[in-house]
Amino acid sequence: MPCSCVVKNHRTPSRICVLLFLSLLVLAPRPGFAQETPPPSLPPGWITPTPKGLIAEPALLRKLVGTSESTVGDEKEPADGLYVETGNMITGEGWISAGPGYRRHVLHDRMLIDVSAALSWKLYNVAQASVELPHLAHDRLTVGAQVMHQDFRQVDYFGLGNDSRASDQSAYRFKNT
Repeated sequence: MPCSCVVKNHRTPSRICVLLFLSLLVLAPRPGFAQETPPPSLPPGWITPTPKGLIAEPALLRKLVGTSESTVGDEKEPADGLYVETGNMITGEGWISAGPGYRRHVLHDRMLIDVSAALSWKLYNVAQASVELPHLAHDRLTVGAQVMHQDFRQVDYFGLGNDSRASDQSAYRFKNT
């Protein structure tokens, strides 16, 4: 793939051109994967996983997110005990958000109690507590309640509609319970 990016009439590609080319290699879809038939080991309706790019997701990050997942499959209940809370934040909270969480089944697995808190890179914070009755009406009904406190310190605002300009940017604090 020829690159026409040149610097000061030289034939040497610019750094931007090299970065663009490398990002295309990493992000470009691989031909043929979307139309492949699933191997017999996968359940019906599943597709083969997409191939990884040049840089794989860090294993520690994958494990961290995996512990915060509330369910592993459709039939599994959330596991009791400590977990890492990575959700309940809004877009713009910063690079990452995380905090402690604890869930516990009580009353012979008829009630689930869950509490968690998280702090983001930009010091946004969220705390929540929930109570859930997940097995009512022969597992056809779930009833629950949740209380949540959110404090987002610097939410960007550009104005109403598509005519807003980047120069109109301001920020506000959003605090909600």
